[in-house]
Amino acid sequence: MNRYKKLIGNSAIFAVGNLGSKLMQFILIPVYSYTLTTSQFGKADFITTIIGLVSPLIYLDMVDGVFRFTLDESEDKKRVFSTGLLFTTIISIIALMTGLAVAPFISKYPILDATLLLVATTFFGLISNYVRAIGRAGTFAVAGIINTFVMGALNIIFLVIFHGGISSYLEAMVLGQIAAIIYFLISTPIIKQIRFKWFDIKLFREMCVYSIPLIPNTFAWWLNSASDRFFILMIIGASANGIYAMVNRLPTMVTTLTSIFFQSWQMTAIEEYDSKDSREFISNVFEYIISLIFLFSLGMLSVLKPMIRILLATDYYGGWKLVPIMLLVSIYTITSGFLGVLYTASKHTVGVFYSTLLGAIVNVLLTVSLIGWIGVYGAAIANAISFFSVFLYRYIHIKKLGKIQINVIKFVLLHILLAIAAAINYEVNNSAFVFIVVLICIIIQISIDRRIKVIILDIVKVISGVRV
Repeated sequence: MNRYKKLIGNSAIFAVGNLGSKLMQFILIPVYSYTLTTSQFGKADFITTIIGLVSPLIYLDMVDGVFRFTLDESEDKKRVFSTGLLFTTIISIIALMTGLAVAPFISKYPILDATLLLVATTFFGLISNYVRAIGRAGTFAVAGIINTFVMGALNIIFLVIFHGGISSYLEAMVLGQIAAIIYFLISTPIIKQIRFKWFDIKLFREMCVYSIPLIPNTFAWWLNSASDRFFILMIIGASANGIYAMVNRLPTMVTTLTSIFFQSWQMTAIEEYDSKDSREFISNVFEYIISLIFLFSLGMLSVLKPMIRILLATDYYGGWKLVPIMLLVSIYTITSGFLGVLYTASKHTVGVFYSTLLGAIVNVLLTVSLIGWIGVYGAAIANAISFFSVFLYRYIHIKKLGKIQINVIKFVLLHILLAIAAAINYEVNNSAFVFIVVLICIIIQISIDRRIKVIILDIVKVISGVRV
C-alpha cells in the first residue's frame, strides 16, 4: 500500500499547492466574459491554441525530453538540464527575431506578444518539469500558484481597469510565467546546475530520439483537441469561437483538477510500470480516476444553468447547451491521457502517435461534415467521438500488453447516469427540479461505486497529515 499512499500524498501536495491557482482560473472566467467580446476572446483563444501547437514543433518537444531523462537514475541530471536549456535558448532567440520581423506586417493579431508568450511558456515548462523531476514537488506547486496569481491579478488590472484587450490578456500570461521562473531561480539551486559547456551532443541525440516521435503526436493531438476551434473560427467566425472557447472552460475544470493528480501519476507510472503486479495497480488507479471524473461531471450538471448565469455575460449564456457534450470530451481526454502516460513510462511513444493520429483523422472528418449541418454542436460532438476513439485504441492496445483491465459494466452505468443528467438539463427549465434529479443520479453512483467512499476517506486521511 506504500505506493498508493505515495501517489495520493504527492497528489495532495500538488493539490494544496494548486488549490489557489485553480480557484483563480475559475474566478477569471467571468472577468474574461465581461471584459472581452466574444470575437476578442475567440481570437485570443486561437492565439494560445496555435502556441500550444508550434511550441513542441520548433523546440523538438525538448520539455518532455528533459523531464523523462531527468527521471532516469543513470543520467546526469545537470547535464540533461544544461543540454535542453542551451538548445531552448538558441531556438528562443531565433523565434524572437522572427516575431520582430513579422509583427509589422500582421495587424489583426499581436504577433510580438504571441512570440513572447511562446518563449515564456517553453522556458516555464522546461524549468518547472525539471524541478518536478528532481523531486521538488512543493516548489513546483508554489511556482504554479505564483504564475496563476500574478497572471490573474494583472488580467484584472489590465482588462477591468485599463480595458487592454487581447494584447493585455497575453501580456498578463507572459508576466505570470516570468514571475514563476524568477521564483524557481531563487528557491532552487538550478542556476548552479547550468553549465553550457556541459552540453552533450550524444545525450541530445538520445533525447531527440525520445522526443521527436512525440512531435507528430503533438500535431495530431492539436488536430484532435483544438482543430474544432480553428474550423469554427474559419467557417462560422471569431464570435462563435469565443462562445465555444469560453463555455469550454467550465467542463475543462474537470480536466484541470485531474491534471493535479497527473503530475504525480506520471512519476509513479514510470516507477511502477515494470513491477510484478503493475496490471492490478494501474487498473485500480484507473478505476479511481473514472469514479472521480464522473462524480465531478454530475456535480457540474446539477447546477449547470444557474452557474452559467452567474459566471458568464449574457452574450455567452446560450453556450450552456454545449457543456454536457464537452464534459464527455473532458472525460475521454482524461482517460486517454492516463493511458498515454503508460506509453511514456515504457518509452514506446509510437503507440501514442498512432492513437492520436486516429483521433485526429476522426475529428477532422466529423468536424468538417457536421459543422455545416449543426454548427458548433457538430464540432463538440466530433471532438467527443474523436477522443473516445483515442481512448478505445489505447485501452485495447494496453490491455493486450497485460497492463490494464477496467470494469466495463460500471463504465457503461456511469455513462447512463451522465446521459440522464444531460437530458434533464435539456428538457426541463426548472433548476430546482434538475438539481434534485441529478442529485439522485449522484446518490446512485455512490451506492454502486464503493471507490468513491474509499477516495473520500483516503484524501481526508492524507491531507490531515500532509506537510508542505
